[in-house]
Amino acid sequence: HEARYPGAGTVHAALLGFGLESAVRSGENAGKRLRHEFVALDHVERPLVDGKAAIALNASRGLSPSRFGLAVWVEGPDGATLEAWGSWLP
Repeated sequence: HEARYPGAGTVHAALLGFGLESAVRSGENAGKRLRHEFVALDHVERPLVDGKAAIALNASRGLSPSRFGLAVWVEGPDGATLEAWGSWLP
């Protein structure tokens, strides 16, 4: 996706993992396996330069999601969200 913004701003991108499970060892859920969705595996933010930003995300955290997704949003200089989108990744 390419978007252009005339002023300053920041692009955020988050790599998401779905279908992750964890074994609970103590507490009220001890012995259970919990499923986790929309887990942020990596997040980067980069300034817009001439309306563009280069983004690289890293998924190597020893986790094996059943599916990946991507969320991206652009903030203006005042912190307001100008645009946001997301997608499943192959």
